[in-house]
Amino acid sequence: MSLREDNEDVRRILSSGLNVNTGFVVEHDGKVLYGSHAFHYLTTLAEPRNFLSRMLFLIGEHPQAARLLYPVMVFGRYLVLIAQGGTLIEYERQPWQESTQEGLGPRLVRMSALLLTVLGLTRLGVFGSYPMKALQLLPVLLLTVTAVAAWTRFFYKAAYARQIYNRIRQADWSIVIAYVAILLLIVNTLDIVLFRRLAAFITILPLLAVAVDLYRKYGADPQIGKIPAIVPFAILVFAFFPGLYMAPFYGGIFGWTAHVDRSRPIVVSGYKLVNQDGDEIWYNHAFFQPVTMNGRFRRAFSDAIPETEKFVQFMFDNYKRIYPMLETGRMPHEWALGRFAYPSHNLSDNNSLDYVGKFEPSKIIGMETVVETYNFDGTFLEAKKGVLIPVNGN
Repeated sequence: MSLREDNEDVRRILSSGLNVNTGFVVEHDGKVLYGSHAFHYLTTLAEPRNFLSRMLFLIGEHPQAARLLYPVMVFGRYLVLIAQGGTLIEYERQPWQESTQEGLGPRLVRMSALLLTVLGLTRLGVFGSYPMKALQLLPVLLLTVTAVAAWTRFFYKAAYARQIYNRIRQADWSIVIAYVAILLLIVNTLDIVLFRRLAAFITILPLLAVAVDLYRKYGADPQIGKIPAIVPFAILVFAFFPGLYMAPFYGGIFGWTAHVDRSRPIVVSGYKLVNQDGDEIWYNHAFFQPVTMNGRFRRAFSDAIPETEKFVQFMFDNYKRIYPMLETGRMPHEWALGRFAYPSHNLSDNNSLDYVGKFEPSKIIGMETVVETYNFDGTFLEAKKGVLIPVNGN
């Protein structure tokens, strides 16, 4: 019988005052036994039929061995509870005063606190090759201590995890703001990109339970149906693996590193717009956002249409198309959120106003390829220019 259920027998056993978290109870033939005594008594009644039951019988048939090894079994049960996101039984509380049923939501709340504890301890103790400064150490230490305290509270008092999940499930505006703020705080506390992504994944675990609840509630509703009800799952598929395979990347793509030789010059290449006065300006790759990354769009175009002149005309036609947006001070990827928009993939300059007036499409006579070389300190060394390719500005 599970002592997490709510019936008269459970109420009677819990009200007896026995600590059911450190031992189970056996009632048989008018006897009430507890803990190792109950374990020993059961072995006198059971007949071993397999390897496990034989092992338990050998341990339990001797009262002294049962007393010595039973605490180990209790500890193993604690580990299973922790791994399942479970909690201790509040045997001192009358179960009929509050529901003891545990759903997925409270379990995931507890798992979030536990996994954040593990993540924080791992960052503090394992990654010696990534040393932390004092200003980095203190926030991670504070996050770890807070996660330990939260998980301990949730493990000993199941009602707290239920209350927190119910607040998340209600999702009023104050809870949403608080949840997002906590998520961003936790993510930005850690300094390693992989740890940031894992922290975000852990923090949104309770939302999986919300998605399950919504699907169960609305999936069978003929006015809503299964497709809209599964939308939360679709969102979580995108967000549950943050930065591991999909956006958002939370500060970079883990595993990408750059080894820079400061003694070698830096080479910058691309296309420049040339106006009728001979002035030049780089053709910003952000004009094609969000689809381009450095050099890839040019190679894709060349595979289909090898003539360079047609590619240059195509880029210029695109420039004419987005020029009215440049006049407003925005790049194409900033069309909705302006300066708050997610930056372009290659972190280009948002210098839209540099093109206005002097480089309006009607004043552009052509485009040319340019390769510029600089020292590592930014000193200009040389520029190599290709042939000026005229464009049709009409």
